[in-house]
Amino acid sequence: MKKSGLTSFHIKMIAVLTMLTDHIGATLIREMVRASEGKERELLLFIYWTIRGIGRIAFPLFIFMLIEGFFHTRNRGKYLLRLAVFCPVAEIPFDIAINISPAAMAGGKFIEWSSQNVMFTLTIGFLCLWILYLQWPGHAALNGQVEPATDENIENPEALSPAEYGSGRFSADLSTVSYGIWFVKCIVVTVVGSYIAYRFHTDYGWAGVLGIVLCGLTRLLIPAVDEARKTSFIGTMVPLILQNPFEAVALVDYFAVDLYNGERGRYSMKWFFYLFYPGHFLVLGIMKYFLFR
Repeated sequence: MKKSGLTSFHIKMIAVLTMLTDHIGATLIREMVRASEGKERELLLFIYWTIRGIGRIAFPLFIFMLIEGFFHTRNRGKYLLRLAVFCPVAEIPFDIAINISPAAMAGGKFIEWSSQNVMFTLTIGFLCLWILYLQWPGHAALNGQVEPATDENIENPEALSPAEYGSGRFSADLSTVSYGIWFVKCIVVTVVGSYIAYRFHTDYGWAGVLGIVLCGLTRLLIPAVDEARKTSFIGTMVPLILQNPFEAVALVDYFAVDLYNGERGRYSMKWFFYLFYPGHFLVLGIMKYFLFR
């Protein structure tokens, strides 16, 4: 029986459409602002910042769905590989759309190392979370069962036996010392991952990686799935707002998270979402070149 509310497909589409809106602002509208003056410039600046505000909605939703994927996928290795492969695939489209001016493109420049696309941030964050999950004391306590056998069991803890589920959640036979050591590892791994993102200027940088880890660890440590999702969203937003207060606009995403029903939806379109990221940058970059060269 289908549940009411938003499916993962709905949330991904909201993220994709708001991301596209944001990047239209960051490419075409930004070039229009640069070419304008006077009252026309003021109007375009208003449009620019409105569009960029709408775009703030996208990234927290992508993090939320990344964490959903982390806990639902049957093969995290393949998931990580897909993310990693699209890091270089998206880089040139990202650069010609965001980092390189039409004049520089006319001179044959198509790559810029001043900043890297968000797939790098998602990949680093996913890897950090996976490392911490494998080190988590509750993981070893699952008696060889790395995770529930089906997506249904993930959404429905009662489908597991009390021993299986309880041993994975702060059980009495796991010492405080074990968790203390693990929390130290959490700090170290997260700091290293955040520094790598900061050092290589990935989109959203350290705040993006920290947001991914906080979101994932919250989901890991709170047994009630619905409550964990809502709390994890707040964990995601804290570093993003600390890095840039403008990101507070994305707090409206809480309503989408609250309406999420945990279902995949009628359409999966997995590869569409992966291909859309470099694809829309490529189209915007080409449009920017021909319109503003």
